[in-house]
Amino acid sequence: MKLGSASEEKRIKDRIEELVGGTVTGLGRESRWRPSWIASVRKDGTEMPIYVRGDRESGRSFPLSYESTVMQVLEENGIPVPHVYGMCTDPEAIIMDMVPGARQMSGLSTDDEKRSVIDQYIAITAKMHQIDVEKFEKRGLANPLDAAELQQNYHHKKVEFYRAIKSRPEPFVEFILKWMDLNVPRHRTQRSFVACDAGQFLVERGRVSALYDFEMAHINDPLVDLGGWRVRNVFEPLYDLGYMYRQYANLTGTELDFDVINYHVMVLAIATSLTIAKQITVPLDTAVNWLLWEVSGSRITISAMADILDVELKAPEPPPPTRSPRSHAAESMKLAINAIPTDPNDPSTNYQRAMALNLAAHLELVDRFGVAIDNINLDEIEALVGYRPSTSSEADAALEKFVLSAGPEYDTELLQLFFRRNERNRMLLPVFTEAVAAGDIGPYLENAYLSRLRDVLDSDGRATLIQGSKAHPGNEPISSGEG
Repeated sequence: MKLGSASEEKRIKDRIEELVGGTVTGLGRESRWRPSWIASVRKDGTEMPIYVRGDRESGRSFPLSYESTVMQVLEENGIPVPHVYGMCTDPEAIIMDMVPGARQMSGLSTDDEKRSVIDQYIAITAKMHQIDVEKFEKRGLANPLDAAELQQNYHHKKVEFYRAIKSRPEPFVEFILKWMDLNVPRHRTQRSFVACDAGQFLVERGRVSALYDFEMAHINDPLVDLGGWRVRNVFEPLYDLGYMYRQYANLTGTELDFDVINYHVMVLAIATSLTIAKQITVPLDTAVNWLLWEVSGSRITISAMADILDVELKAPEPPPPTRSPRSHAAESMKLAINAIPTDPNDPSTNYQRAMALNLAAHLELVDRFGVAIDNINLDEIEALVGYRPSTSSEADAALEKFVLSAGPEYDTELLQLFFRRNERNRMLLPVFTEAVAAGDIGPYLENAYLSRLRDVLDSDGRATLIQGSKAHPGNEPISSGEG
């Protein structure tokens, strides 16, 4: 990844010295997809680390200034977060303390250590949920009065972004968005500040040193963050989720609603497809990354909705592989890429090679299975809409039209259809054995198929602390204090 320009770094250094005081003695850009820098500042005879969190593409979340404000309110109310000194405007970035610690559960080896850290994190989350939402509302956060608008407070922002960049038929996304609009959990009146992309914290010497990443934070149902834990756990394992849910319920007196938690799992997971609707349609050197996120986000979305509807998903059989007269070209790409030398002084070249090798492996699978999968998908759409489209693009357009006009009696059939289609997309992705970047979904893709929440909550054989809901009318509400 290329470093920022000298003039850009000069502006960052000047702003740090203006806000923090002292003298910047070092500034280096992190080698990651998001622009960010680590600075060293000499002040009062000591060196102090400063973190500069840059802005990613606009529209994906709230502005950086919004996140900066959120962190200030949290600090004012006793939540451990990095102290914010202020904003840099060119480039746009938050200037904050660099808090020591490792991400989540990394570095923890014993169960006692993990249990202690999780207990601390849950207690901090419960305290965060108890902050009067008016304190955030006064600083600019939206606090919808209507229950449905509250539940979709962040979701609507992602949908607006998607509508602005959508460039092709997206039948699966339209199916999910339509269903979510029709099935908003309107019975919930509880509201609090939520991190949304929850489950992110730093650990230093067995203590939670800070919560971080509040770019999706807003006012909503506190169960939003329990949905966030479930999504985070897919690719950055936290702990026994059943224990985490029970501990939160016992600590806060909250009744846990399966369907509401799963609804917000869907909000977070479908946000992936909403955000990358452009990336998956244009040539990019990181193309396979976006395909991975599309499949994984769809897997999470579908399995959470299946849990709500009490549907047992049925995976498709893989078609037999075939070779074409051009198969050797796809197979040769890996050899050609491996023949390109990397720069030992530039770690980004290893990342770029890994991306290219993953893409080559994907194209090899497309050569072997792509035509068969396209034909199977066309067969299924023909059976649904009554005629056979001539191309996959035409088929997607026909399926989207059908989805938008279909009644709820088709929910289960369409869910199964989209599950099969997504699993066939999974067949076209290579097997990933290790991450090439922090948070890379590749190695954890199989985790993206979620177990049913009632199994998660009852994993140790104890009574589940759960509130009944429309999808499971036989469940009786159980007070969280009875666990």
